[in-house]
Amino acid sequence: MAFLQKWTGSGGLRRFLPNILENRQKAHEMRSVLGIKTSDIAPGQGITSKIDEEYVAIYNDNDNFIVLRNVCKHLACQTEWNVSDKTWDCPCHGSRYKANGEVIHGPARKSLDKLDYSLENEEIKLA
Repeated sequence: MAFLQKWTGSGGLRRFLPNILENRQKAHEMRSVLGIKTSDIAPGQGITSKIDEEYVAIYNDNDNFIVLRNVCKHLACQTEWNVSDKTWDCPCHGSRYKANGEVIHGPARKSLDKLDYSLENEEIKLA
């Protein structure tokens, strides 16, 4: 118990958590500014980012990219890529979507919106 208090008490985990969250946000912002290169997404993997003020979820289906509006159809939370299950999971209320955006588990009832895009110099641009 003393060990747990050491990490959760003042100066413990609470001290590091803001830095972790801040670094995650900075990485997200950098991708937004620099754009998303196709080489940033390995085949069979997905990432979330922001392009032109639009939150996106991008899946690389063997170099055929699926670009989705990253807004859960239940209550508009942003989904996160689940590496092990290859799904988009909503952390707010548990909705899950296939890599192509089809809903597989509620409470959401509709699939994620697909977005049109173009490739310019290996960079994904919204149409």
